[in-house]
Amino acid sequence: MLPTSDIIDITHDVKPYSSSETCYFFQASQNNFPTGSAHLILTDLYGVKNQQLLYAYENNQHVFGVDNGIIPELFDEKPFKLYKINKPLDTFSPQAICATFAETLQELLEDDRSSIAAITAEEIVQSKQLKSQYNADNIVAQVIHIDRFENIILNVSQDKFIEHCKDRSFKIQFPNGDEITKLSTRYNDVKEAEKLAFFNASGYLEIAVNHANAAGLFGFKPHNPMFSSYKTMKIIFE
Repeated sequence: MLPTSDIIDITHDVKPYSSSETCYFFQASQNNFPTGSAHLILTDLYGVKNQQLLYAYENNQHVFGVDNGIIPELFDEKPFKLYKINKPLDTFSPQAICATFAETLQELLEDDRSSIAAITAEEIVQSKQLKSQYNADNIVAQVIHIDRFENIILNVSQDKFIEHCKDRSFKIQFPNGDEITKLSTRYNDVKEAEKLAFFNASGYLEIAVNHANAAGLFGFKPHNPMFSSYKTMKIIFE
């Protein structure tokens, strides 16, 4: 099935069961894929008892996943075209699921839509993952990823930050009491071993330390294999 297709694993290092990291990698990379690309989302296949398979079409790309709450999170609650896949599975295994996704994609590429049916968001599982809280004078931001340099990525986009900042001053508070009160554009905006905050290439707020490891210094545990988006940091506007 689809023997000439290139397969790219972009989420191999996603921590187990982490829907927040899956969404971050997807949103950060989707625009770099050409029109007609297909994405297979296989995170936490057994997170729910529901074995419904889903298909979405957005930004001229095909997205396949299981009904475990991740699909709607990929699009940050923006409207998207959603379908269920009406194909029985002999076994609910990664191999069988991927084979069904590939078969459905082949049919769609041949303009055969007989195996999909449109559904609404009310008919699927909704994610229980924690989200950043946007209040009038603060944002309680969720940590969604810690990279191999131990930089901390928060679930706050540049657009959301600007919208809530409204030209006010701000401070990003760390669990240990440290603060950041301005945004930088590059690491050498600060001295070596000093902390900084900037919007990364994916458009999310990132916390780092010049030539050092932010996560370790501020009490986060990036190497815990069960790490998920349970850590928070507060951004206060004044």
